[in-house]
Amino acid sequence: MSGSWQSCSDQSSQRVAEWVREVSRQQSTTRSSSSGAPCSRVMPPPPHRPLPRCRRSVSGSEKTLAPKRTMPPLRPGAPVPLERVAIIVHGGAWSIPNDRTDASLVGVRRAALAGHAFLLQPDNHHAALDAVEAAVRTMEDDPVFDAGRGSVLNEDGQIEMDAGIMEGRFLRYGAVAGLSGCVRNPISVARAVMERTEHCLLVGAGADRFALHCAAEGLVEAVQNERAELMTPEALAEWKRHRHFRSAVRGWFGGSFSTVASRHPSTNGSLSRSKAPTSREKADSGSRFRSTGTVEQSQVEPYANLGHDTVGAVAIDNFGNVAAATSTGGITSKMVGRVGDAPLIGCGCYGDNAIGAVSATGHGESIMRIMLAARVCSLLQAGLSAQEAAREALRHMDARVGGRGGVIVVTKSGDLGVSFTTDRMAWASISDGVMRSGIDEDMSDCLESRFRNDSSFSR
Repeated sequence: MSGSWQSCSDQSSQRVAEWVREVSRQQSTTRSSSSGAPCSRVMPPPPHRPLPRCRRSVSGSEKTLAPKRTMPPLRPGAPVPLERVAIIVHGGAWSIPNDRTDASLVGVRRAALAGHAFLLQPDNHHAALDAVEAAVRTMEDDPVFDAGRGSVLNEDGQIEMDAGIMEGRFLRYGAVAGLSGCVRNPISVARAVMERTEHCLLVGAGADRFALHCAAEGLVEAVQNERAELMTPEALAEWKRHRHFRSAVRGWFGGSFSTVASRHPSTNGSLSRSKAPTSREKADSGSRFRSTGTVEQSQVEPYANLGHDTVGAVAIDNFGNVAAATSTGGITSKMVGRVGDAPLIGCGCYGDNAIGAVSATGHGESIMRIMLAARVCSLLQAGLSAQEAAREALRHMDARVGGRGGVIVVTKSGDLGVSFTTDRMAWASISDGVMRSGIDEDMSDCLESRFRNDSSFSR
């Protein structure tokens, strides 16, 4: 008994001792009774254990003050501790020119900070969803990235945007495709599709109508002049200089353009899987293997500074909920009505509390053909780490369809992974109070820098 009352005050301990003696005395009296009749006296109730210091009970008109109860986790099992919340964002995997590296890094760091602010709200049960939306919105408003403001132009010189968002508790998903430049932030429209409709995907004119309805309700900002508000001089110049989709893919991703009917270039016409990289190739390429492709350098150089790709974010909050979001303006000179991987579930993004969350970037047609995000999740279920699953999925995409790209991953335990097979991919993460970022290296290669809320990265 003494062990169960170790936290009591001296006065309370004395009361307990007195109660024990009184009970013992009554029991002795009952046993010594000659008549054998049961004792009619009622034993006194045990004294109440004193309340913790942060809680007190008083009489009169005063109220009972108690520590605020935390809500139960929104998934089976114990919640992830607050210090394990994490977010990671990417600004697209492509051949980023040297004059854009600094701006790309600043952009992804700012986006990571914007999303991380929501993860610091311990009572917010939608923190992960809010975080990825805020991070992607930040990049959509940054003209450096191909999403929202800064989107590239289709073959008619118009903007068509795709976006998708998913939460891992109930596997809800929302997306828009072929959204014109009528609003600034397609990712917020995608979330409205998820939360305010019975559908998962809206396209074309229907997506535009719903986006304008969201703008009327104040969920997104409407655009009055697409050319002035969303179209950047760089996107327009790129469209004028480069009018062929096939060469745009070569310039962006530094590899060969592979259509559904084309054969893998590294197999001389065979559709069989390409050989795995040798140990020497791995050593030459660093910690991650990148496809060598078959495009001559002379073919790539004319388009070395073309375009920019998808943006995305994944996060896990204090309740163990994961979320993923992806947004893009597509590829320069794409056909009118072309839809990429970003709004397609299991391709551009996926999230499940039982597995983790993934956002993909790269050549959309290749990503769709192998369902890149879903493949990463399958590898996580098979026991691979976040980094291993990311690399293996990209190796498979290169070997199977000759496509290049990148992925960011967060597991259900908060572990992060980053990998890409293009020349560069700007990314940034915040986990355990540490910010990490890179553009030429993946997560295993980058040097850690202590997280600091630098004013230069503020929103």
